[in-house]
Amino acid sequence: KDKGKLEGSALPGVGDVPKLGLRDKIIARDAPVSQIGNVGGSQSRFGGSGSGETAAAAGKKDTGRRFDEGKAGGISPGLGAGSKATSVAPIVAPIKPVKKKKEMFEIVGPLKDRTVEKRVVPEYPFWAQQQGISATVVLEFTVDRDGKVKEKMTVVRTSGYPKLDQVAIDALMQWKWVPLEPDIYRDEVGQITINFQLE
Repeated sequence: KDKGKLEGSALPGVGDVPKLGLRDKIIARDAPVSQIGNVGGSQSRFGGSGSGETAAAAGKKDTGRRFDEGKAGGISPGLGAGSKATSVAPIVAPIKPVKKKKEMFEIVGPLKDRTVEKRVVPEYPFWAQQQGISATVVLEFTVDRDGKVKEKMTVVRTSGYPKLDQVAIDALMQWKWVPLEPDIYRDEVGQITINFQLE
């Protein structure tokens, strides 16, 4: 009884259905609901043009096109779901090598291996410390057979501060080396480097 009312009736919310012939009625009666819109080449109930494409299929097609293209208006490549974030390695500041403190004294020449009996450390002048002065003095000196430093001394390299050079000379004059063997009569010459540096 209900099937006979298919002609001329309308589905709620869909719109009017065109009249069907007897052949189309039979096909419509036995066909699935999704194919009823294609019966007899008539217009689809979903507003289509009779091509047979359902709204669900059209939606899937459009959806795939929008998400795959990666163009403006869609989802940019690499930003969609499932994309992996690129990890950035942390920047490590280079470690500066610790500057090794220079030795206070360095002796070269024949006196290098001669044993020192008395060593006097030059006083670091207060005025030089206040000004943050670090300097080096190189002196050439002579030691007699008894191990005493002779007064004749040469400044090979100045600190740039005459007063600081004199402090180094005054300290070296108080040094003493071990005497030479009794049968050895000679003076020995050497060079000493004295480093004035702040702690």
